[in-house]
Amino acid sequence: MLRLWNSGLGLLSPTRSIPAAGGATQFLRASHQLEPAVIIAAAVGVIGFVAGPGYHLVDTVICDPLICRLPAKDDEN
Repeated sequence: MLRLWNSGLGLLSPTRSIPAAGGATQFLRASHQLEPAVIIAAAVGVIGFVAGPGYHLVDTVICDPLICRLPAKDDEN
Protein backbone atom coordinates (compact mmCIF):
# COMPACT_ATOMS: atom_id res chain seq x y z
CA MET A 1 0.00 0.00 0.00
CA LEU A 2 2.84 2.38 0.83
CA ARG A 3 4.36 1.87 -2.60
CA LEU A 4 1.04 2.85 -4.21
CA TRP A 5 0.81 6.14 -2.28
CA ASN A 6 4.49 6.90 -2.74
CA SER A 7 4.40 6.44 -6.53
CA GLY A 8 1.53 8.90 -6.91
CA LEU A 9 2.12 11.34 -4.05
CA GLY A 10 5.82 11.00 -3.17
CA LEU A 11 7.84 14.22 -3.17
CA LEU A 12 10.51 12.90 -5.55
CA SER A 13 8.26 10.59 -7.58
CA PRO A 14 8.56 11.14 -11.36
CA THR A 15 4.84 10.36 -11.76
CA ARG A 16 3.71 12.69 -8.95
CA SER A 17 0.20 14.05 -9.26
CA ILE A 18 -1.49 16.02 -6.51
CA PRO A 19 -5.22 15.26 -6.24
CA ALA A 20 -7.74 18.10 -6.21
CA ALA A 21 -8.87 19.05 -2.73
CA GLY A 22 -12.55 18.24 -2.34
CA GLY A 23 -12.80 16.71 -5.81
CA ALA A 24 -15.15 13.98 -4.62
CA THR A 25 -17.55 16.57 -3.18
CA GLN A 26 -17.89 18.08 -6.63
CA PHE A 27 -18.99 14.64 -7.87
CA LEU A 28 -21.69 14.50 -5.17
CA ARG A 29 -22.99 17.92 -6.10
CA ALA A 30 -23.06 17.01 -9.80
CA SER A 31 -25.16 13.93 -8.98
CA HIS A 32 -27.59 16.12 -6.95
CA GLN A 33 -27.00 14.30 -3.68
CA LEU A 34 -27.94 16.68 -0.88
CA GLU A 35 -27.04 14.58 2.16
CA PRO A 36 -23.36 14.04 3.04
CA ALA A 37 -22.01 10.58 2.29
CA VAL A 38 -20.29 8.55 5.01
CA ILE A 39 -16.90 6.90 4.53
CA ILE A 40 -15.67 4.36 7.08
CA ALA A 41 -11.94 3.70 6.74
CA ALA A 42 -8.66 3.57 8.62
CA ALA A 43 -6.01 6.25 8.18
CA VAL A 44 -8.16 8.74 6.31
CA GLY A 45 -5.47 11.34 5.55
CA VAL A 46 -5.46 11.45 1.75
CA ILE A 47 -9.02 10.14 1.58
CA GLY A 48 -10.21 13.08 3.68
CA PHE A 49 -8.27 15.56 1.56
CA VAL A 50 -9.84 14.30 -1.66
CA ALA A 51 -13.32 13.75 -0.17
CA GLY A 52 -13.89 17.31 0.99
CA PRO A 53 -16.80 18.74 2.98
CA GLY A 54 -19.49 16.62 1.30
CA TYR A 55 -18.42 13.54 3.24
CA HIS A 56 -18.39 12.49 6.88
CA LEU A 57 -15.30 10.42 7.63
CA VAL A 58 -15.20 7.82 10.38
CA ASP A 59 -11.66 6.71 11.16
CA THR A 60 -11.91 3.23 12.67
CA VAL A 61 -8.47 3.45 14.27
CA ILE A 62 -9.14 6.68 16.15
CA CYS A 63 -12.59 5.46 17.19
CA ASP A 64 -11.13 2.41 18.92
CA PRO A 65 -11.87 2.98 22.63
CA LEU A 66 -8.53 1.56 23.77
CA ILE A 67 -6.33 3.41 21.28
CA CYS A 68 -7.99 6.78 21.85
CA ARG A 69 -7.26 6.52 25.60
CA LEU A 70 -3.59 5.61 25.31
CA PRO A 71 -1.27 8.38 26.44
CA ALA A 72 0.49 10.24 23.69
CA LYS A 73 3.63 10.62 25.81
CA ASP A 74 5.11 8.45 28.56
CA ASP A 75 6.54 10.90 31.14
CA GLU A 76 7.92 8.16 33.41
CA ASN A 77 10.40 6.73 30.90
